[in-house]
Amino acid sequence: MNANALSHVYLRANARHPAELRPLGQDPEDFTVTTVYNIIGGESERTLGHLESQHVKFGAALNEGESFFDVADSHSQDLCDIHGLMYNPDTGWHADAFEKIMGATACSTDICYIPTDEIFDHAWGRKALHVLCQHNSCAVGHIVVGVSDLMRPVSAKEYVRALGRVAALQCMGFVHYVGTPYLFLNMELRQSTFEESEAAMREAPKLQLKQSRKQKQKPELATV
Repeated sequence: MNANALSHVYLRANARHPAELRPLGQDPEDFTVTTVYNIIGGESERTLGHLESQHVKFGAALNEGESFFDVADSHSQDLCDIHGLMYNPDTGWHADAFEKIMGATACSTDICYIPTDEIFDHAWGRKALHVLCQHNSCAVGHIVVGVSDLMRPVSAKEYVRALGRVAALQCMGFVHYVGTPYLFLNMELRQSTFEESEAAMREAPKLQLKQSRKQKQKPELATV
């Protein structure tokens, strides 16, 4: 897909769960709203793929006296794992290890979790993620993406593709929590544009090649 076609990529809500928004506080599951978007692109406006977004309203849960863990546990194991990485169960605030990895954490407790990572192999999928980030810049503190192939038995080809997704997300500003399949983006920091992150992706292999050549040119230390 050329640059002109990518400029026409947008999201169209296809399904939402729960379909009806009930008063909060009745069930921990009500604090997570899942939306599936059709990714529409090109002048023909055809459907290119799908992007799933899970908006976890930890802030609203806090206001209603609901525990963050119960909200995560009522939905999925992924959200439980993410909660365990982000929050200290004793203080209810960000865990020290998470703050150290992120460097700076957002004040908002809400997160947006995206479990559909295969689309980021494609430029239109990465463009769709940029669009979603733009619309969530004031709504959530962190956007989280899970790259499941990093942690499960897959072929060498699939693993390399997963590493490519991680590299693409890192060019957007995501931080990989090493040892897990999750990458986090602090929405309170400046977000790179789609053009900037794509340019960074193109430069990354060149920088790696230069670094490799420098390593080969280093003189070996004399041994006695």
